Amino acid sequence: MEKTIFDVIYINVRRIFSDRSANAVERSALEEICVRVSSVSCRATQSPKRQTATPKPPQPANRRAGIRGGRIISQLCFYTATLLLLFAAGQAKAQNFGVKTNVLYWATGTPNIGAEAAISRTSTINLDVAYNPWNKNVTDVVRYQKLVHLRLEGEYRYWLWEKFNGHFFGVHGLYSSYDISGRTVPFIFDNEHRYEGTAFGIGATYGFHLMLSTAFGIEAYVGLGAMRLSFEKSGCLSCLPPTEHISETFLGPTKIGISIIYLLK
Repeated sequence: MEKTIFDVIYINVRRIFSDRSANAVERSALEEICVRVSSVSCRATQSPKRQTATPKPPQPANRRAGIRGGRIISQLCFYTATLLLLFAAGQAKAQNFGVKTNVLYWATGTPNIGAEAAISRTSTINLDVAYNPWNKNVTDVVRYQKLVHLRLEGEYRYWLWEKFNGHFFGVHGLYSSYDISGRTVPFIFDNEHRYEGTAFGIGATYGFHLMLSTAFGIEAYVGLGAMRLSFEKSGCLSCLPPTEHISETFLGPTKIGISIIYLLK
């Protein structure tokens, strides 16, 4: 059957309209997909809310004041002990007097000096000063070890035989300020934290003095007592944002030493 011109026109017009409807459906589907994709991509590309770092709480004023106060007290104690040592040296002509140093303390790298003066035939007064400044400002985190401290001690000694000879018993008081990290202090601090603070203590001493000559002697002693510790403790060895503030009482050894003494008569 032959197609007339009208049939050809009808077929072409129908094809055009059918193609347009199909394109419209495709366009609507594509537009819906694009809207969904764009909304997802828009949400994905939105800049996240900036998280402001929470500022670290400032160190309480009472802790800062406590640290500053401890430093001032340590300086006053150091100057007072120095003046007492000079005064005792000035009195050496009138009574027995000795200058000494603790060998065991030197083994920890801590310079120290002491003085002892007789006040009677069987009584003496002993003063000791020790200061370790090494690695005070160290910045090497890998080998961050320091035993920075100042220790001041005064003691009354009673001798069973005579002064500077034989057995003696004593009563001592001490003060110390310290900044210790990476080092172990037996019975008190471990080497995995940093400790900065002060300590006050009292105790009883027993010792023995052996005369090596008319001028030199050696003495060994040990002390037991109580110390009140107040310090900031941190898990960071090279810095000190304190993780906790601790105040505690320690009962145990408060001193030990083997000292060489030079006597003036």
